[in-house]
Amino acid sequence: MRPIEARLREALEDQASQVTDETLVRHHADPTRVVVPLTARRDNRRNRVLVLAAAAVAFILAGFSWLVIVNRQGIPAMPVPTVASAVPSPSLPVESTVSTPTETPSATASTIGAPDTSHVAGSYPRSTIPWSAVGAGWSLSTYRASANSSTMSLVLMSQWGANYSVGTYEALALMDVSSNRRRVLLGSNTKLLVIDVASGAVVQTQTFSTSGPSLITGRFVQPDGEAFVLLTFTSGPTYRLSWYSGSSPSAVRSFVTDVKNLQLSRDGRYLVGDMYQAKDSIVVLDSTTGAKLSTVPTPAGEENCGPSNWWSNDEFVFTCPTVSNYEEQNVWRYSISTKATTRVSRSTTGNYNRPYPTSLGTIVAHGTACSAQLGILSSDGTMDTPLAEQPQPEGSGSLFDVVGTTAYFVYESFCGSAGPTNRRSFVAYDMVAHTTVTLVASDVEGSGVESAIVLH
Repeated sequence: MRPIEARLREALEDQASQVTDETLVRHHADPTRVVVPLTARRDNRRNRVLVLAAAAVAFILAGFSWLVIVNRQGIPAMPVPTVASAVPSPSLPVESTVSTPTETPSATASTIGAPDTSHVAGSYPRSTIPWSAVGAGWSLSTYRASANSSTMSLVLMSQWGANYSVGTYEALALMDVSSNRRRVLLGSNTKLLVIDVASGAVVQTQTFSTSGPSLITGRFVQPDGEAFVLLTFTSGPTYRLSWYSGSSPSAVRSFVTDVKNLQLSRDGRYLVGDMYQAKDSIVVLDSTTGAKLSTVPTPAGEENCGPSNWWSNDEFVFTCPTVSNYEEQNVWRYSISTKATTRVSRSTTGNYNRPYPTSLGTIVAHGTACSAQLGILSSDGTMDTPLAEQPQPEGSGSLFDVVGTTAYFVYESFCGSAGPTNRRSFVAYDMVAHTTVTLVASDVEGSGVESAIVLH
């Protein structure tokens, strides 16, 4: 900076030295004006020019110093203005910018942008369901207030105890929920209702004559929640599978089968069932066409095998009692893609059922169907390590499902009973934190959870 300052000072002094008597006096003298001697005036002018020059030099030095500081300290530059074209005008309500197709009840404006209350236990209206938070570990259940009640409530629940009331309907069983979580099937042997969860509306009804085929179960087979398949029973070994598009009461296709049980894979690709007549009889079907993909071989020395639960999208668990002793039950899993059968537990370990793979190991329930005792199964399936700090509500419990490291139980005041002497609660148990959340409480005789589905 020193050479720059010297050159500026020299240039300004050269300009000042050019001020002469001739340049200052360009007009005739005014007799009314006091004239200052030229030498003094020139000296004053030169001094003022020097002062201005010094000020200019100081200003330049300050600017240069500021640039050095910016480069060294990284002071952020001025932000570039952006245009928020998607932000609605402040003078208009936000709802006015949301498109809500009338043909889709699930897309109503009241369900969009709801605050996430899923971690706060309590009861909330259907309109506040935080759809972006709904996922694996949530559940749907039906609740009946008393044994004599002709209606029941449908509730969507988080694993932390937030309950969202969908609506009140006639007492029907919860059969399935679509993979997009927006529709459910409620049914009995004479009626099927398709419910839109976001609006609570009944979007389709199917009825079955008491003298004709009766409904066994229903399953959604497409992710959009529109198409579903129904399994109905006529008589003897005669069952029927019927597919519906979701927009018409008439079946798209239908054929007779002897599959008497029906389970749908988590990704909706496969139907698994066991046959009515044959003992070697678990079959895998394509969920959209009903075509038989494979028959599961029955392990030697066992019979009457039946599907239990899903191990993954591709593998399901099935159980088989031994021919010599039906009290002994072996557990297997079957891969649909590789057609391989793998033993999960051996008969010498007792009556194990419903194993689930978790980060803790293979969680399995053991004992009778009314026992809630959990264990971590050994690698060879011969023994288990009891899981400590299990929930101990009143009555006996059965393992219902497992998602991640959370186990879901149904507890009954008297296991196996029905009617006014029984109460049924539904709880979620964190197997790592050893904490329990009661999702559906039962404090009145004959009340409690009627049916439930846990989302995966």
